[in-house]
Amino acid sequence: MNGMEIFDFNIHLPCRRGQDTEERLIDEGSMGVEDLRHCYATHRPSLNMHMQGANFMLFNQDLPFGEHHIASWIAEVRRDWHFASFTQLLDFRRDGLAQALDRIKALGIEGVKFHSYVQHIGENDLPAALNAAELASERGL
Repeated sequence: MNGMEIFDFNIHLPCRRGQDTEERLIDEGSMGVEDLRHCYATHRPSLNMHMQGANFMLFNQDLPFGEHHIASWIAEVRRDWHFASFTQLLDFRRDGLAQALDRIKALGIEGVKFHSYVQHIGENDLPAALNAAELASERGL
């Protein structure tokens, strides 16, 4: 492969609170666009030394449902990394899911994620999660 090794590598960007997993998940789940910008700038030098691309996981489940300027940050990361991709943790329980998925797609985010341990997904949630996954799939996510 032209001397390039590929790993399944996801970048989490928390940099504001604590070092343990729970604190980092809370941090990451509340990051707005300026927080993403700040933490990306903090991590960028070491990331650029070791990688050419990665999947940036966006854990703030409010981002697809609100108005914000994340498109400019995504464009910044794509300028730095030719092989950057983005996935969004999706709150499948919220109203306005179809519009949120349209927004995700328009931003250039390639996929959605569900995390049973972060989102506390139980058996009763599976129909709603499946519906969200089908809506995402219809949009090519």
